Amino acid sequence: MWSSLISMATGLFGGSSLLKYIGIMFVVLLVVVAFAFLMWDRAEKQAEIERTRAELLVTQAAYSSARASINELKATIASKDEALAQREQAINTINADREALRLRWQEALRNEPDTRNWADTPLPDSVCGLLQ
Repeated sequence: MWSSLISMATGLFGGSSLLKYIGIMFVVLLVVVAFAFLMWDRAEKQAEIERTRAELLVTQAAYSSARASINELKATIASKDEALAQREQAINTINADREALRLRWQEALRNEPDTRNWADTPLPDSVCGLLQ
């Protein structure tokens, strides 16, 4: 391969040996420049790969942090939902007890004469003054 390139380059310059050497040097120079360009391009590509890897690591760390935050928020939401369910159950229990006590109070006012008399007694003025 190299010999064919050299013979082709020397064939361009005729029979002069000085021109042959200049042609050979020119071909060698082109090969060296092409090799240097390929090595430089390879180094650029490697640097780009390293920058991309560094960005990937940063992105993965950010993703892991975001996932942890999301999981923490989900746990917080679950605990708040549980607390709200317990609160709702306590409110329902209180309302049921209140309704049962109200019914017992109304029944006592209707059926027991002592309670009815007590409920019909007006408050003294001193108590009314405290309530105002």
